[in-house]
Parts: sequence; C-alpha cells; structure tokens
Amino acid sequence: MQKLPTGSRDWKKECDIRRALNESLDRRALYWKQRAKISWLNEGDKYSKFFFLLATIRGRRNAIGSILNREDTWITRQDLIGKEYTDFLTGIFSGNDAGRVMNCESLIHDRLSDLENEDLVRIPSFDEIRKTLFAMGSSKAPGPDGIKKGRGGFFAIKIDLVKAYDKLSWKFVNHVMSCFGALDKFCNWVSQCISTSTLNVYLNGGPVGKIVPSCGLHQGDPLSLYLFIWAVEILSRLLEDALGRGSIKGIKLNRGSGPILSHIFFTDDLILVGRATMVEAKGF
Repeated sequence: MQKLPTGSRDWKKECDIRRALNESLDRRALYWKQRAKISWLNEGDKYSKFFFLLATIRGRRNAIGSILNREDTWITRQDLIGKEYTDFLTGIFSGNDAGRVMNCESLIHDRLSDLENEDLVRIPSFDEIRKTLFAMGSSKAPGPDGIKKGRGGFFAIKIDLVKAYDKLSWKFVNHVMSCFGALDKFCNWVSQCISTSTLNVYLNGGPVGKIVPSCGLHQGDPLSLYLFIWAVEILSRLLEDALGRGSIKGIKLNRGSGPILSHIFFTDDLILVGRATMVEAKGF
C-alpha cells in the first residue's frame, strides 16, 4: 500500500492493517515472554545448558570493555584496564603508619578487667566456634529516627564513615586496644589477623592483580566490626569531652533535665546534631 501513488491510498484500510500487524506482534512477544518464564521456572535452577547460557549473557552484559583513566584517556586493552584498577585500589588500601598516634588514655576510664582479658585470650571450644559460625546472618542497622521540628533552629549532619574502614590505621587500632587494657597477646593476635591478608583484583571474571593492604579493615569481616566499634568509641568520647567543656551544646531531648544529644552512630554512619549557629558548627 505504501507504493501506491499519492492520493490513491486507502488510509482506513492501511490503519486497519497496521493495527492487525501490531496485535500480531504483541501476541508473538507475549507468547515468547511466557515461554521464557516457563523455561526459567523449569531450567533456571538446574545445572543445565539454559543455566550456563543465562550466566554467559549476564557476564557479557556486565563486562567492562573500556574505561576513562585519570589522564582522560580511554583504555580498551584488558591488561591495561586491570593495571589501572590495581593501582587505584592499591592507593586506597595504602597508608602511612609512621606518624604519631593520638594518646587516648585520658579518654578511657573503663579498662578491661582481668576476667574480661582472660575471656579474650581463651581458646574457644569447638561448640562455641560452631554456634558462632551458624549464628552469623545479615544484620541491618536501623535507620535514624525522625527529629521533630522545634521552636529553635537545629542542624543534623550525616557523615558516611565507610571510607574510614579503608584508611583506619593499624597502629591506632593497637593503641586503642592497649588503652582499653587488652593484653599484648590479644593485641598481637588481632594485628596478625588484619595485617597478613591480601586482596585479589578481578576484571570480567579473571584475576588481574593482587593488593597487599597497609591500612584499613575489611568490610564484612566479623572481626572488623568490633575493631571499628572500638575506634569510633574514641571519636564518641572526643565528642562527649567537647560537650562537657562547652565547645558544643548539642540538643536536649526534652524541656526538662533530660539527656543532651550531640551525636548518633549507626554502623558506619555518624549523625551530628546541634544548634543551628556558626559557633556550634565550628565546635564540631
């Protein structure tokens, strides 16, 4: 019909044909969509050719074929892309531990007791190890509660501490554990756990390099969570010390003689709260 001369085309008939064609194409697409769903339900979890085909398609879709490096140059060779990734990640997980570590002893008044130290260096039994491993699950931190608007002006600043995981000084971790009264034996155990690991860099499913970190903690490692809690405890006590000296005011939770709030920790998030003044903001 499209080849007919201008003015002699039957537009109504052409619209009817187009409508019928589109309906036919829609029915065909729906048919294959339903067939694909049936194949997925029947073959998706099987160790079959269909399973490997899906994995191959997903891998090709997620493959990295080129990147723009720090010199604004596009790189397409896989070995050069792998080297670029390895160099970048090496810079993240590298730190200088030669600097002076802040003395935290004045901030810590509740040191570990002898009984607690004995528990730390006691070799766990097989049953304890088994129960701990099987009890591990995905833990989620609750979101910050809403702060109602009051008459005065307040501010809240959310700081993501996720990068602090990567740059946390190992020397500082050992110093904090010592300040809390942990035995040297336990500190050495922890130091060996966090300083003898290596990271493998993979690109498009294949290894391209290794990284030997010199700082930071591994997210997802059960030990890292407890060490990070000890480290942020020092930050919390620094903020409490500033609150006690009057450098920051925080906010009162009620109009009476209730507690004063200056900060809240949620896993790797820190929320600072205070009065909306320049003096208060600079105090933090």
